[in-house]
Amino acid sequence: MDLVETIYIKRIIGLFSITWEDGQQIYDMIHTSLKKNKSIVLDFVGIDEVTAIFFQAAVGQLLSDISETNVFNLLQIKHLNENGLKLMDCTIKHYAQYYGDEDYKEIVINTLE
Repeated sequence: MDLVETIYIKRIIGLFSITWEDGQQIYDMIHTSLKKNKSIVLDFVGIDEVTAIFFQAAVGQLLSDISETNVFNLLQIKHLNENGLKLMDCTIKHYAQYYGDEDYKEIVINTLE
């Protein structure tokens, strides 16, 4: 039986999970395990603030090569407040559409140019 790895965000990042670099650090820690269909717990106990940019880096880019279903099934979230959960859910849905729909992706890219 495989043990589920728990990553305590506060121990890695500190009180505030706000930058792309913070999220990238978490992404680098979880991507390979999720690709191998291994569950991961992200524990946000003691975290005061989380931003969309953090979730874009930590979770959003997972959708480039992992299905939305697998991300939802394999990535367990603990101790994240309601606003953080909503923010993460929106990030996952946006990136799933971005990576899954070429027309949508082109619209986003053109809008940012």
